[in-house]
Amino acid sequence: MFRRRERKTSRQETKIFAIANRCTHRGCLLSSGTIQRKDTG
Repeated sequence: MFRRRERKTSRQETKIFAIANRCTHRGCLLSSGTIQRKDTG
């Protein structure tokens, strides 16, 4: 049971890391866009 939980957490972590890596690229552009929108707004 513990091993299964560890595997699940590892899978979730890998997904989070993969999403974070993608978000860093798109997120940076989105964050800059949101900041510009806030400044203009």
